[in-house]
Amino acid sequence: MTRLSKVWEDRQKHHLSVSGRRGTGKGHVREYAVRSVADPRFAPLIGRGYADAVRRDGKGRSFQGDDGEVKAAKAWAKLYGYKGAGGGWIYGPDRDSRPVTQGWGSFAIFLKRQGRIAEGADGKWYVIDRELVK
Repeated sequence: MTRLSKVWEDRQKHHLSVSGRRGTGKGHVREYAVRSVADPRFAPLIGRGYADAVRRDGKGRSFQGDDGEVKAAKAWAKLYGYKGAGGGWIYGPDRDSRPVTQGWGSFAIFLKRQGRIAEGADGKWYVIDRELVK
């Protein structure tokens, strides 16, 4: 049993004991998603956060890279098979798919509206729509 599995098992036992004391029976919630990375034990459930990029060259000049929002959109696209193509068009996961939108910025807005990426309290962007860990 992995350490993370042990944590989930302990939390489930605690939840069942508490809900049983409240008179709600054995507890109706069997699994739940954790949406916090404050505790490093749960960080794999959310994934890494994406911050705005600033690169520096050898002469000390800085260049702005992708925003954290765009980085999270690209990470989500990679997970689900979406691809960017010439002209900035983003295509869906199907082989014969039509373009979804043009530009990673508009794709990020699309995902944000759907609740698939979100900004955390730390200012970083996270992929929310992830597979649950079993």
